Amino acid sequence: MPTLIAVQFQTLPAAKEPDPPVRKTIFFAITIEPIFRILEMVTLRIPPEKAIALLLERIDDMKTLYNTPSSPGYYDVVGWMSKTYSAVDQIYEGGDIHPEEIRTIALPACSCNAEGNIQMVLEAFHSRLLQYIGEIRMSVEPHE
Repeated sequence: MPTLIAVQFQTLPAAKEPDPPVRKTIFFAITIEPIFRILEMVTLRIPPEKAIALLLERIDDMKTLYNTPSSPGYYDVVGWMSKTYSAVDQIYEGGDIHPEEIRTIALPACSCNAEGNIQMVLEAFHSRLLQYIGEIRMSVEPHE
């Protein structure tokens, strides 16, 4: 929904005028479209409802990574990431930035150094997937 902004300006007479001060007030309003609607509409390979369901499924599957006290394991996360990359590839058209963008979130190449980074990586994925869901939902809302 566009945002309505009202602005009020007042002009004051010069300080040494003989008449009592008179204020002139001018009102005007402008509307501002949300920036994400101006920049680009989302182009999908599959229907929006299916795309959202697929992204929500990836978020729900993230919870299964925490099934043991030592979870999440490095290779469990790598497997989850691979399935997530595949899901994002199914959703967005070729040449879209989303598949490349999600691949920039990565674990260290070696499992020996990954333990401290796994939680941050999963949080980054979670945030990005929620952002994609929001973009898709906004793209299918009726424009006013």
